[in-house]
Amino acid sequence: GYGYIGINALTVKVGNDITSLASRNLRKALSTILAVHRKPAIEAYYGPDGASVLEYPSILTSWASPQPGDSGYHDAFSMDVNGNPIYVPGMSQEERIDAAKLAALGFFEAAGFTVFDRVVVAAPTGAKLNYEVIVPGGGTGSHPAFAILTGVRDTLSEIGITLYIFDTADANYLWDAL
Repeated sequence: GYGYIGINALTVKVGNDITSLASRNLRKALSTILAVHRKPAIEAYYGPDGASVLEYPSILTSWASPQPGDSGYHDAFSMDVNGNPIYVPGMSQEERIDAAKLAALGFFEAAGFTVFDRVVVAAPTGAKLNYEVIVPGGGTGSHPAFAILTGVRDTLSEIGITLYIFDTADANYLWDAL
């Protein structure tokens, strides 16, 4: 099986154009923070060998899935707004989070947000400083995505973005919202 965290382009956008560069940069800012929290949360939930984080949208054994060591391979959302790597080998998780925050701020600025002193202080028209996420995890916080998203919420709060997490007991709440 697999888990998936999606961003709804209809609700996470700048202006009215979900395909604009600004809208895509907003979603890349959020995805950069999501990505940095995946592996530690998954390992804490499943153990070091119980699950693996996929960097590309296909199974690792597929011929279509790039593999570490392949030319051009890099972890998902590990490049900044200018296409430069965010991380260097040997970084601690705290250093990775700091690097991801800096990269996310670059994407927020490119999306038209106002950033002052490493904090997002204003959103462009059609965007917000707060977003919500729904986890169909039974309402108990016992879901691997919940662990990822609490880390995301805490990191985003440090740079001026509020993330509300709704851990619903009824999975239909998610499907109705979609």
